[in-house]
Amino acid sequence: MLELIYSELQKEFLKFPDKAQWLQIANDFEKKKKFPNCIGAIDGKHIRIKKPSNCGSLHYNYKLYHSVVLLSLVDSNYKFTMIDVGAYGKNSDGGVLKKSEFGKRLSEDLLDLPDNRSITKEAEKIPYVIVADEAFQLTKNIMKPYPRKQLSKEKRIFNYRLSYARSIVECTFGILVSKFRIFETSIAVQPETCDKIIKAACVLHNMIRTVDCEITETTTTYKDTCSFNNFDELFVRRTNQSTRYARHIREVFTNYFCKEGALEFQDTIIANNDNK
Repeated sequence: MLELIYSELQKEFLKFPDKAQWLQIANDFEKKKKFPNCIGAIDGKHIRIKKPSNCGSLHYNYKLYHSVVLLSLVDSNYKFTMIDVGAYGKNSDGGVLKKSEFGKRLSEDLLDLPDNRSITKEAEKIPYVIVADEAFQLTKNIMKPYPRKQLSKEKRIFNYRLSYARSIVECTFGILVSKFRIFETSIAVQPETCDKIIKAACVLHNMIRTVDCEITETTTTYKDTCSFNNFDELFVRRTNQSTRYARHIREVFTNYFCKEGALEFQDTIIANNDNK
C-alpha cells in the first residue's frame, strides 16, 4: 500500500520540475523570501528508527542513535520538489547529496535549470542556486553561509538573508511532523519499510498542501510547537573545498543584499543579533 500511494501520487504531486516550473519556483522565492535566482531550500534530517536487526553500525549516527536520512528540496509554498530517502545514518554530512540522484543531476548540469540570469541591471549573469546550511558544500548552484568567525557586516547580512530564505525548509519539516505524528517517535520497522513510510508521507504532504488552505508566514510556529526529537540536522563537516567561481557567486549575492536588494529591517536584525 505504501508503495502504491507513492507511485500513484508522485506522478502528479512530486514530479521533477521542468525549466518553466523551475522559473516559477524562483519567481515565487524572490517574491516571498527576497532571494533572487533561488530554486529551493535544501536540508537533510536524521529520522529516528528502532535499532534494525543485523544492521551493524550502518544506521548509527553521530547523535548516537539509529536513523535514516531524508534529504529534501522544497519550494516557497512549503512543498517538496525533491526527496531522497534511505541514506544510512552514519552517512551524516552533506556528502549524502553527492550520492543522491538529485545531487548527481545537479553536478552534471542535468536538471534543465533556467539559463544564468543577472539579479541587477548592471551585474553579470549568475546561475540559479539552492540555499543550504553549513552541512553542504559551496558550489555554483548551492549557497551556504560564511563561516561564523570574525564576519564583516556584509557577510553577516548575507548569512541572515540566506537563513531567512532557508527557513522555509525547516517550516516544511514542521508541517510534515504536525500532519504525520509517526515522526514524533522512533519508527519501529525495518529501514526499508521506514523509507516507504517517509516517501508516502512526503507525497501525501504535497497533495494536502495543494488542496489545503494557504499557509502564511505564521506557519513558522510549526517549528517551535512540533517535536523534532528524531529530526536532527546532518553533521557539519568543516571543509574549504569550494571553487573560486562558487565563492564569487556568493560575493555577488552579498553585494546585492547590501545594496540594491537590501531589506529595510536587516540592519536592525543584524545589530540585535550582535548584542545577544
